[in-house]
Amino acid sequence: MLLNDPKGIIQNVTLHGVILTNWTIFPLSLDPDDVAMILNISNVLGTPSDPSEPVSFYVGSIPAMPDGKPPLDTFLYLKNWSKGQAFVNRFNVGRYWPARGPQQTLYVPANSLNGNPDFNNTILLFEIDAAPCFISEYCYVEFIKNPMLGITEN
Repeated sequence: MLLNDPKGIIQNVTLHGVILTNWTIFPLSLDPDDVAMILNISNVLGTPSDPSEPVSFYVGSIPAMPDGKPPLDTFLYLKNWSKGQAFVNRFNVGRYWPARGPQQTLYVPANSLNGNPDFNNTILLFEIDAAPCFISEYCYVEFIKNPMLGITEN
C-alpha cells in the first residue's frame, strides 16, 4: 500500500515571492554534542531568540521533581508552537508539528530526565516556522501525564 505522503521539497522555494534558483541544501546536524554547544551558547548570551526570525532556538529550564522523587515518563505538549525539533537534556525527543497532527505530544522517557533536585532539566526547541513568543503567555510548553495522539482515519 502506498501512502499519499510526499516528503522533501515539493514546491518552489521562494524568498519574498521570488523563486530561488541555484541554491544549495545541506544537513543541519543536531547530535547531542551540537545540542550541548547550543545550550552553552545560550548560557553565555542569555537572550531569547527573536520570534520574528523564521528559524530560532529556544531554551528553557524544567525543575526536577521535589523531594528527590524519581522522574516519571511524561509527554511534551507544544500547543502553541509551529514546527520543529525538541530536545530534553540533549536527548532528541522528536519532531513536532501540532497543526498537522494527529499526534499532539512527544513521549519523554523518565530516564531522559534528571531526578536530582539540585539540578534543573533543560529543554531546547529548534523552531523552524513561527514561535508563539510575541505574546509571553503563549511562549511555554507543558509536560502532561497522558499522550494526545489525535484521531486517525483508516
